[in-house]
Amino acid sequence: MEHSSQLLQHELAGSLQTSTGRSKSLPENPSSVSLLGPTENPTNTSHRTSFRIGDSTQTSSSNESGIPGDEEKEPRKKSEAMSWWWWWEIGAAMLGTISMLLIIAVLFKVQDKPLQDWTLSIQPNSLIAVFTTIGKTATMVPIASCIAQLKWRHFDRRDRRLDHLQLFEDASRGPWGAVTMMYSVRYQAWLASALALVTVVALGIEPSAQQILNFPHRITMLKNASAEIGIADGYSSKAYDVFDAIGSDAVGFEDIWALQNHLIGGMAGTVLQPRVECASPATQCSWEDFTTLGVCSNFRNVTDVAIRNCNTNGTRLSCTYSFPGREPYDDQDLSIGWLTTAYSSTASTGFRSATGVADESNQSGAIGSMAAVKVTAITEHEALGPPKTEVYYSTWYWCAQTYHGVTATPNALHTSPPQTERLFVMNNPPGKDVADNTLRANSTGKLYKIGGLAQELVFWYLENALNTTTPSLYNPAYFNLNVGYLLQSNNISNVTQNIADTLRGLMRSDTAGDNRNVTMLKGEAFYNTTFVEVRWPWIILPLAETLLTVVLLAISIALTRQQPLLKTSVMAFLVHGLEGWSDDELAVGRPETAESLHGMAKGMTASFRENGRGRLKFVRS
Repeated sequence: MEHSSQLLQHELAGSLQTSTGRSKSLPENPSSVSLLGPTENPTNTSHRTSFRIGDSTQTSSSNESGIPGDEEKEPRKKSEAMSWWWWWEIGAAMLGTISMLLIIAVLFKVQDKPLQDWTLSIQPNSLIAVFTTIGKTATMVPIASCIAQLKWRHFDRRDRRLDHLQLFEDASRGPWGAVTMMYSVRYQAWLASALALVTVVALGIEPSAQQILNFPHRITMLKNASAEIGIADGYSSKAYDVFDAIGSDAVGFEDIWALQNHLIGGMAGTVLQPRVECASPATQCSWEDFTTLGVCSNFRNVTDVAIRNCNTNGTRLSCTYSFPGREPYDDQDLSIGWLTTAYSSTASTGFRSATGVADESNQSGAIGSMAAVKVTAITEHEALGPPKTEVYYSTWYWCAQTYHGVTATPNALHTSPPQTERLFVMNNPPGKDVADNTLRANSTGKLYKIGGLAQELVFWYLENALNTTTPSLYNPAYFNLNVGYLLQSNNISNVTQNIADTLRGLMRSDTAGDNRNVTMLKGEAFYNTTFVEVRWPWIILPLAETLLTVVLLAISIALTRQQPLLKTSVMAFLVHGLEGWSDDELAVGRPETAESLHGMAKGMTASFRENGRGRLKFVRS
């Protein structure tokens, strides 16, 4: 055996002398040579030489065939450097930073832009969610490694309770452990506590990222669509201003019926609107202020000033009502009569209206008028006198209407009451029923031309339709096309305005209306579109989380640069075990649980340092 040891020593010395150019002296007593390091293993024939880097102990090996050359050592050093330093953590921090930069780039790309301009198949909020998930996952890697590495430094600096090992381990695994460590360790490990705080705050990254983008609806102008609205600079009636080939008046029966239908419908409340073009995809159209030819009205309840003049002829009582302020052309008496013996008879009158139309000599721009008397109550107790009545007076006249802020949707026109100016007749040649009447706005001097037949015939029809008498009580046999029933049962003020609005609609429409000379005013078309709104304050948390991770990683690398780089290694706990406790002191009652071990560790203090044999251990203090 002694001979074999001498032979092995001689061969080893020769090998070292060959590889290094000089021989190393060996102890004279071969039996004192340890070839196996701290733990002897007779079956292991390799030789380990111990050396230290910083505070850690590492070994280099040579096999029986000799020590590797320089060309073999260089790749191995590079491989070891790639595996044990902070490269993975630095790469993860860079990935988190890149993810954050990509989020910011996306936000600048979509800020205040229509969502429909986004061309990628994945929506911007989904893309931000992807980058956020990648960034958060990446930043958790260096945070966990830093906390794990700092636990070794925590024990290296002074004696600590062993349960702090578990606190650090739990903190590196998730938010709950981080909260527990911050509460237990606090200022004893400020850097680790800061990393634990970052771990907890990371819970708010996803909720914050979800709040970054908002998608409000905004009105956007359509560039390839137009909006139009009809305005009247004059009035040439489709129904009446028609001439045949030899210049005689020709009647357009279909247009006449359409005109009359619109007028009756307007009295009932179905008012014809001007022609408006605001079609899909537009959801709203608007126009600048404009002025158009129109018809204005005036309504008065003259009951208080009306004078009643009644006379009796046998059993019939007739009353004529007069009041001040009637138009000069309105000379028709407003008379109504009842049977004095029975007000409930069908011969009794409930409503009476009388109309007038301005002639060619009128220069005031007047069109026509209607005086009306309506019985409000009638009983047999009033047989000795007339029943209670109300008296109304309505007039219509040409006017210029100026509209502001007109808008429309595909289904409706929205206007506010216009500013109006009365128009006056400039020339109205007598005896020429086909001549155009010229109206003038005194404030602007603008002229409007009205067809002669339209001036006469349209309002002659209204004169006949509104000149009516209706009984107070009747049976269905008396029903006929009599607008008096409509006037009697409706608010005369509303009917007056509806007639004016219907005439306005007829003059501002060439298709459904009655005017050949409609001018289509261009406007702007808009539609509701979804915009992307960036709410920048919500990105502060993800951005701060990323920046803090980078800063804390750099600080952790700097503070632990002289320590063994063990991080989350489980093998490190096996290699660097406890020292200074007997087996009896480490005994835990059955069953052995994590809680029982944790409770025992609270009463044990140690520091991570070299023992008497130069090995790093958790040495009992």
